[in-house]
Amino acid sequence: MDINRIGYVTVGSASDVRAWSGLNTHILHALQAAGLQTVVVDDLESPQLYWPRLKARIGRRWLGKSFPLDRDRSIARRWSEEAARRLASHADVKCVVSPGTIPIAQLPVRYQTVIWADATFHSLRTTYSGFERLARASIESGDWIEQRAYDRSVMVCFSSEWAAADAASFYGVPAHKLAVIPYGANCPPAYADLNAAHSSVRARARTECRLVFIGMDWERKGGTLVLEAAHQLRYQGVPVHLSLVGGAPPPNVMLPPWIEKVGFLNKQMRSDWEKWDALLRNAHFLILPSIADCTPIIFSEAAAYAVPSLARDVGGVSSVVRDGANGFLFPVSEGAGAYVDLITKLWRDTVTYEKIAISSYLEWEQRLNWLVAGRQFVDRLQAISSAASSKSSLQIK
Repeated sequence: MDINRIGYVTVGSASDVRAWSGLNTHILHALQAAGLQTVVVDDLESPQLYWPRLKARIGRRWLGKSFPLDRDRSIARRWSEEAARRLASHADVKCVVSPGTIPIAQLPVRYQTVIWADATFHSLRTTYSGFERLARASIESGDWIEQRAYDRSVMVCFSSEWAAADAASFYGVPAHKLAVIPYGANCPPAYADLNAAHSSVRARARTECRLVFIGMDWERKGGTLVLEAAHQLRYQGVPVHLSLVGGAPPPNVMLPPWIEKVGFLNKQMRSDWEKWDALLRNAHFLILPSIADCTPIIFSEAAAYAVPSLARDVGGVSSVVRDGANGFLFPVSEGAGAYVDLITKLWRDTVTYEKIAISSYLEWEQRLNWLVAGRQFVDRLQAISSAASSKSSLQIK
């Protein structure tokens, strides 16, 4: 299998850093930085098929069920057909990489496919509350698409052990196909080197403990617990300042002056980027106790800024946040008090805090950046390619 030149297929835009937390774009750039030439096939048109759309409308209105179009076999087939048509003029492309299963599940067999995703369909629909109304037909169709994509792929890479384990147990993906490579941080390097990171950590204010919450889905990301922890810290005498980026509590929840409701920040706008950069550069902790999550990119970005993360040990979070290395993980059963105790301890112990902050930066430097991730991905793919070539040679002899 020649992997020097590959196809890169994604339903959405490969250049829109706002789509899917920018992963479409950053995965592509990571592959290119690792030396692969890429033929990009993106922005696949949504097929105008009558029955799937009618079924979705009827199901939503009369049955109270969800029939998502992207989990419909016929629509997935049309995406694969469009991708194949656009790849046909590139005869040298034999391998196709995709950040998702849907557009490549039904590609012609002449293409060897590779996946780099953050979750399986099964792991999403069994942990995220938004899938509760999913119709049985959509579950069966979605699992069929997922199974077909995994069965035909030569390599199935996930950003967490959690997702890889589900692929193995539910879809039967064999161990020799599986790889686990966490995503990198979707931001430029925050510091020139380790010394600069040290200087930034030591320059953080000691007059107030700055916490940052960054997440759009307030309830799923654990916003209520964050508010409770912040109030308890103030009650115990820790001078907390909390910034809420993205999500916010319901309008009827009154916020004190020391809680800042920042709102959504678009990192492509200079003013928003400067605000985002300053928030992380000056933060003491990122606190994001999600009740369900895959591998949020913000944990990698916090590490890039030498900011320890505080998170619940759910989903794929533990593959990004290593307990005691770039943050701390809490059992789902722990309430706000456990977070308060840890923050209070580290706030009052400057030496220990600086150690975990610098350790966070080293985690970014060594494994949570796209240069490292891209090289690991390509190295694993080349190893599989070499093994396949050797096997073919033996069979010919």
